Amino acid sequence: AAVHLAELAAVEMALYRLISEQRKAQKRVNALKYNIIPSYKKVIKQIAEALEEEERGTLFQIKRLRDANQANAAR
Repeated sequence: AAVHLAELAAVEMALYRLISEQRKAQKRVNALKYNIIPSYKKVIKQIAEALEEEERGTLFQIKRLRDANQANAAR
């Protein structure tokens, strides 16, 4: 009976450790899902918008330079 009690205690401790690790993992998953990933998505969106704005500005400048070059060539 004492041997079975010791085995039960060992199994109980192993189960306790597994539950504890599962809780830690779940906290990490929740942090990723609700904080880190949304934050990164927001930053990615901001960077993409800034790059698009920069691209529009560059295309506008190219168009102005092309128009000015054509106007000078026509003279």
